[in-house]
Amino acid sequence: MNVFVTGFGPFLGNDDNPSAALAESCGLPFRVLPVTFRAVEEFLASALEFDALLMLGLASGEQDPRLRLEMVARNVIGATPDAEGVVAGPGPIAPFASRQLGATLFRTRELVADSARWRPSVDAGSYLCNYSLFRALMTWPGRAVGFVHVPPVEVMPLEAQRAALADVIAHI
Repeated sequence: MNVFVTGFGPFLGNDDNPSAALAESCGLPFRVLPVTFRAVEEFLASALEFDALLMLGLASGEQDPRLRLEMVARNVIGATPDAEGVVAGPGPIAPFASRQLGATLFRTRELVADSARWRPSVDAGSYLCNYSLFRALMTWPGRAVGFVHVPPVEVMPLEAQRAALADVIAHI
C-alpha cells in the first residue's frame, strides 16, 4: 500500500512540533505543512498519488503518553487563528456537509482498540487537525484517510512516538 504522511510545523509556541520529526523519519513519502488553512487547502489540491493518507499533528495539552488515533472528524472549526493569523471559525467547516465523517484508515481490529502505545479517539478538537481530517475525508472519499495526534515529547519521548507510529504503520 502506498502511504503518504503529513506532519505540521511550529504553531502557538510549539517551536519543535514532533509531528514534523515523525513525518520526516517514518521512511515513507511525506510533507511537513505550515500550520495554516491555506497550506492544508494547497496540499488537498495537489495531485498526489497514494492509497492511504496518514496525517500527524501535536495534541499540545495531552497528558496521556500514547498516540491518539482520531476515528472521526467533526464539521466544526473554532476561533483559534492559524500561523498566518487567519480565523476560520467558529462555525462549520462545510455548512451543507455531514456533522461528522468517519476516518477510513484505521480498519484493523488492533487499531480500533486501546493499546499500550495508542488509543482511539472521537475528538480531534476544533483546530487545524480536525479541519485537515474533515477536509481530506471530503476531498478523497475513496481513499484511506486518518489522523494521529501525538502527545508532547515531555509526555511521550520522541523515540517512543517513533516506535508507536511504526507499529501503527505496520497495521495499516
